[in-house]
Amino acid sequence: MKSVKARSVHTTQEEMQKNFRFVIIAFFIISLFISVINIQSISTLPSWLKISSIILLICSIMLFVYGLTLSKKNLSWVNGGYHFFFFLLVISFQLLLTSTGMYTLGVREGQIIEEVNYSWLTLVVYFASAVIYVFLSLFISSPKLRRVNSYKAYVAGTIIAVVIIALIFITLNVIRYKIFTQPDTVKESYQFFIGAVLALFPATVLGISMIRVKTRGIE
Repeated sequence: MKSVKARSVHTTQEEMQKNFRFVIIAFFIISLFISVINIQSISTLPSWLKISSIILLICSIMLFVYGLTLSKKNLSWVNGGYHFFFFLLVISFQLLLTSTGMYTLGVREGQIIEEVNYSWLTLVVYFASAVIYVFLSLFISSPKLRRVNSYKAYVAGTIIAVVIIALIFITLNVIRYKIFTQPDTVKESYQFFIGAVLALFPATVLGISMIRVKTRGIE
């Protein structure tokens, strides 16, 4: 019986490590793709955008290398969750910077003519979204919800996530049409901003969940 139990634990840990590596590689590919977009226009970007893009790329590489190292060790839900949190946060920041960079480039080339301060607008909406996400995450990761039957909790969590993402997408597009005089001209750069806000949602949920789990001393 002992040998069977040990084998079962080993298989579970092996599957967890395999899935963890798959997600980390997927995150890194997404991060590299965003970085390539930034590099193509890096010579025309302001200095602060260039430096920020390079720093985030370095962070992404470090997280990828550390993630591969972590996947070879005794992986737990907590340290894996923290790693996903930081990687999603980096991707979200990259998308936010890409959005600002594309808007700046569009203004310089005369394709975008707006009086709105795009950087400040996106930052305000981004941080306002972060605050809302924190409150939503506190609800989603509440002990009462976790005590619900696992199948019901999974279904409820999936429905809540889909509804939230749909509402975010609709709200952000309403803002685009309300704020900008020519919303179609900013569509491309604004789509990256929407991606940044959407990526921030699972990052916030993970971050709050990890803090709660760590506080209760559960591994």
